[in-house]
Amino acid sequence: APSTASQNSDYFNLTANFLIYYKDGIIYPAAARIVPYACRICLILTCIDISVQLGLQLVEGDKVKFMVSKFLACGIYLFLIANWVGYGNDYSGMQLMNRLQSGMRALGNVAMGTSEAPLGVNNSFGDCIAIASAYFNTIQKAGIVMEIFLGLVGIIVCVMLLLICFEMVMAYFEFWTMALLTLPLLAFGVI
Repeated sequence: APSTASQNSDYFNLTANFLIYYKDGIIYPAAARIVPYACRICLILTCIDISVQLGLQLVEGDKVKFMVSKFLACGIYLFLIANWVGYGNDYSGMQLMNRLQSGMRALGNVAMGTSEAPLGVNNSFGDCIAIASAYFNTIQKAGIVMEIFLGLVGIIVCVMLLLICFEMVMAYFEFWTMALLTLPLLAFGVI
């Protein structure tokens, strides 16, 4: 039978639903719309840069080598643009930002000393409820004076947990927003 803490964690799934909707419903479709334009900007800027440098005779030495190196750099940026968040209707590609987020989460798990996340993946609010519920279930076994003291401490702990929950949601929100905003800026890397 599932514990009360896990039932509460599943019931209060506010943050996970919002974060899943934000990533799948806003970030991925927006990236799918931005990728073609960012690729065109990258190609146009590469052509302009090559044309200006060749036209003004700013290139010394082998011109073919210069053009090949510029187009290789353009190819690397096109690869990054296409695989930064994902592209197309099925958001395929390497999804580099998703892998970065998973890697950072895995590093956090290693820092905690576990290979698996002990609590929910994105459900910060439900995790806070589970932690507070476990805390208050534990202090019921104490004496009356200690129970009052630990109850007051528990209120402070709940406030801190709520602040941590908001910070985690904001960090997730900021990460994916910045991943989307840097997508068109990658095209300017060729110049």
